[in-house]
Amino acid sequence: MQMNNKSLKLVLMFLIGLLSSNAYADVYKCKINGQTIFSDTRCADDADVLVIHKESEEKIAEREQRVAKEKEEKLVVERLLAEEQLQIQQKHNEVMNSPDYQKIKKQLRSAESDALIFKDILERSRPDISPYTNRGPYK
Repeated sequence: MQMNNKSLKLVLMFLIGLLSSNAYADVYKCKINGQTIFSDTRCADDADVLVIHKESEEKIAEREQRVAKEKEEKLVVERLLAEEQLQIQQKHNEVMNSPDYQKIKKQLRSAESDALIFKDILERSRPDISPYTNRGPYK
């Protein structure tokens, strides 16, 4: 059985279609020098784009609904997060301005001041011990 050129092209197109059934890409149809050419890149300015895979209107509507629902859920999560951050900031401010915190903060400053004074007195009473050398009784 002998195949003419047109039949061979059809068989090849069918086989290529089977092999790439999961690949969806634009296919361009061009007429160059009177011959029809199919290409995956635009082969002429007036190239026709062939639709290989078209989703049904139902699938498009389902996808749009899903995307809209995801956007709505994202907005809800963002709103909840903003509310939680506001509550954390309010609690932080409440703690920082509480009388107990201010009292403890004052006591801490006083203890730090007392420690510096004690350190100074200790260093003056034992001049033979320098924190920068290994001399003295604490080698």
